[in-house]
Amino acid sequence: MSRVGRPRRFKAGIRVTSFYIPIESEEIIEKMKKLAQMDGISLSEKILEAMTEYVGTHFPGNPTLPLQVFTGEAPMPLRLQAKFDQQELQRLLPTLEKKQGEPSFRKEISDKCKMLTIKLARVNMRLKQDDITKLVDKAVQILEEK
Repeated sequence: MSRVGRPRRFKAGIRVTSFYIPIESEEIIEKMKKLAQMDGISLSEKILEAMTEYVGTHFPGNPTLPLQVFTGEAPMPLRLQAKFDQQELQRLLPTLEKKQGEPSFRKEISDKCKMLTIKLARVNMRLKQDDITKLVDKAVQILEEK
């Protein structure tokens, strides 16, 4: 007897988790549902996407940096600068991918992406991080299609 239900998108299975949402936050949930529908994914997948982005930005927490970094008297640690550049490139690539905006704006975004890609590729020769390698490869592919 075959089982009817939703198609399985997750090979390892799923974990059901509950959380409470205050009534005053209902509008944000409705907007998230609409975004998920526009992307053709479930609300759960959209929430997981947002959580992944948040954790990628904030984990493992705020680094303790000497004040001289903020006054410009000391350089930003390489790993932290790479993280900032990585986030900036991830933010800009969808604009190039979708070919949005005026030609001059796209050129400006393209130039910024090229600069960040080169910078990250050089830094990653020392850091050797898989996530940076994947992002650089993706950026090169998008830039070559342009």
